[in-house]
Amino acid sequence: GGTTGGAGGEVVVVRNYKEFFNAVYYPDDTPRIVLVDGTITYTISYYLEDPKYVNTLNIASNKTILGLGNGATIDGISLRIGREGDPESNIIIRNITFDNAPDDNISIWWGSHHIWIDHCTFRSAVDSNVDVTRQANYVTLSWNRFENVGAKGVSIVGGSDTLPEDADYLRVTYHHNWFNGTAGRNPRMRYGIVHLFNNYYTDVQLGPNGTCAVRALVEHNYFERVLTPTQIATPPGFIVLSK
Repeated sequence: GGTTGGAGGEVVVVRNYKEFFNAVYYPDDTPRIVLVDGTITYTISYYLEDPKYVNTLNIASNKTILGLGNGATIDGISLRIGREGDPESNIIIRNITFDNAPDDNISIWWGSHHIWIDHCTFRSAVDSNVDVTRQANYVTLSWNRFENVGAKGVSIVGGSDTLPEDADYLRVTYHHNWFNGTAGRNPRMRYGIVHLFNNYYTDVQLGPNGTCAVRALVEHNYFERVLTPTQIATPPGFIVLSK
């Protein structure tokens, strides 16, 4: 509860990288609803114009990023939510296709909280699709399609076995997502408090994987052609399974 994004703020339509950058970039926490029309593509020409224009964008608080129609795409850009010592909060990302990210498609970290990612499609990334680490909290991923062709995996909760300070943070919910032929990290979970329900897994080797004292409830999910639906890794985590 309490994640409202840019509700009540100005509505901005963006059609290219610079318009998108100006609408969402840190540190402008002004509430804003950003409507993505078409494909937002990054090329090195933006950096050559001004070094502030990079392919990894720090998203500011109080934003709704909403794709218009069926073709809204963010291509060649990684979104980061939070900076060390400076968490962001109250962000909604919906109805966007992510592709060709130079790192993670979306990184949520450094204590950022109240983030909702809904009805998005995730494809290629150098690393993961959506990672939740470094004491991030109250994150929901709902009704997304994870294809992650060319990515290492879908999602991690907790970035390292050596960060016990993440315990009692990393409250993450995954519901009604489709993990379709993904490489792994579906998700890989450490230390957090995670709820996975009504997700659909097809043609993957491994479903939710728990380690480092994570507390996870896995219920009402459907596993089709999945070799290992759930797994406890070392050091062990805790997974409760429910039909």
